[in-house]
Amino acid sequence: MPVNRKLKIFLNYFLGPVVLFWVAFSIYTRISRQPNLPQAWHQIQNSLDGQRYWFLVAVLVLMFVNWGIEARKWQLLVGQLEPISLQRAYFSVLSGVSISINTPNRIGEYGGRILHLKPENRLKAISLNMITSVSQLILTLVMGVSGIVVLLVSFPKHVLGAHGLTPFWTTSLLYGGIAFSVMTIVLYFKVSWLMRILETIPGLKALKPYLKVLDHYEWPLLLEMLILSFFRFVVFISQYLLLYKLLYVEVSWWQGFWVMSVVMLILAIIPTITIAEVGVRMEISRALMQLYSPNVVGVDLASFLIWIINLIIPALIGSVLIFRIKIIRDQ
Repeated sequence: MPVNRKLKIFLNYFLGPVVLFWVAFSIYTRISRQPNLPQAWHQIQNSLDGQRYWFLVAVLVLMFVNWGIEARKWQLLVGQLEPISLQRAYFSVLSGVSISINTPNRIGEYGGRILHLKPENRLKAISLNMITSVSQLILTLVMGVSGIVVLLVSFPKHVLGAHGLTPFWTTSLLYGGIAFSVMTIVLYFKVSWLMRILETIPGLKALKPYLKVLDHYEWPLLLEMLILSFFRFVVFISQYLLLYKLLYVEVSWWQGFWVMSVVMLILAIIPTITIAEVGVRMEISRALMQLYSPNVVGVDLASFLIWIINLIIPALIGSVLIFRIKIIRDQ
C-alpha cells in the first residue's frame, strides 16, 4: 500500500476519530461539573420536545447557506481561470474543509479546493484562495473591532476585565485590529502592491508566475467578495444566536451579535487546528457571553454544536468527495 494512502487512512480513520472522542470526552467532563446541571439539561430537553427544535433545523439549513456563499465566492474567483458550476465550487469548498481539519488555521483548505480543478490551473488557484480568505478576514476584523467598541460603551472596564478583556487586551484588540484592518484593506484592493512586496523575497520569486494571476482582479469583483463575506458573517453569527435561543441562553440579538463578533476576532488571531478549535471557542464564548447570561452549559453546548454542524459534518462530506475524485490511487 502506498505511503500516501496509509497516511490518509491513518488521518481519516484513526487519528480523527480518536481526537474527536477525546474532545467529546473533555467537553462531557467540563459540562458535567457545571452547577445546576440537571435543571439545565431539563431546559434543553424541553426545548427539543417543544417548538424550539425549529431553531436547530434553521441552524442546519444555514450551514448549507454558509458554505454556499463561500462556494459562490470561489466560483467567481476561479471563473477567471476556468468556468465552473456552483455545484462544483461547492464540492471544492467541502473538500477543502475536509483536508483543513487537521492543519493549523485550516491552511490545508487550499490543497483541498484545487483538487476539483484542471491540473494546469491548480497551482494558480492556490493564490486565488488568498482573496477569499482575506475578504473574510477583513469582515472579521472590522466587525470584531466594532464589537469591542460596543462592549467598551456598554460595560465599565473593570467588568470587562473580570471576563478576560483587561485594559491591555481591549486596547491591543481595538488599536491592533484597526491598524491591521486598514493595512489588510489597502493590500486587498491594491494586490499589485502585495505582488511587488512578494517579488522582493528571494524564496518567492519562483512563485511569481502563479501569483501573477492576482493582478487580473479589479475592485468591482473584490468588492463583491467583501459583500458576500459580510452575508456569510451574518449567517454564521445567526447560527449562534439561534442555538442560544434553543438552549435558553438569555441574550438579545443585538448583544449576542457583537459579543460573538469579538469572539470571532479573537479566534482569527489565535493559531489552532480545527479538530481542537472547539475547546478554545468554548472558553472564549463562555467568558464573554457571561457578560449577559449565566447559562454556561447552554453557551458551551452552542459552541460544540456549531463546531459539529459547520465543520465536522462538512468535513465528512468533503472526505467522501475526495475519495470520489480518486486523488489517491492504488499502485
